[in-house]
Amino acid sequence: MPAKTVDISLEADEILTKEFEYIANSAFQANEDRSKAASFFLVSVGSLIITIFGSQEISNSAQTPSEFYFVLSGFFILITSLGWLTLAQLIRLRLAWYEAAKAMNQIKDYYISNLKNKKL
Repeated sequence: MPAKTVDISLEADEILTKEFEYIANSAFQANEDRSKAASFFLVSVGSLIITIFGSQEISNSAQTPSEFYFVLSGFFILITSLGWLTLAQLIRLRLAWYEAAKAMNQIKDYYISNLKNKKL
């Protein structure tokens, strides 16, 4: 029995249009994730500042146990680690957005160079 052949005609215009939409959506999502990560970073920095001022008030008011300072230093290390991870995530998201924008520009340049006679 002969193998069935399926005739699938792929049009470059349709493929490039779908690819452009996908890349645009990826760029939008990367930008949204960047704003969420930046908000998280600001909240973390705010928590750090509040903790610093709060610890000064507690240390001035009464005798504080050494365990308090141990827990406080652990909290500072945790917040610092989260800050660095958030910064790394912001950098990755910015690079993802940049790559998506570059890919969209390549598709636009392809259309501009190959479809000079047609109205876009």
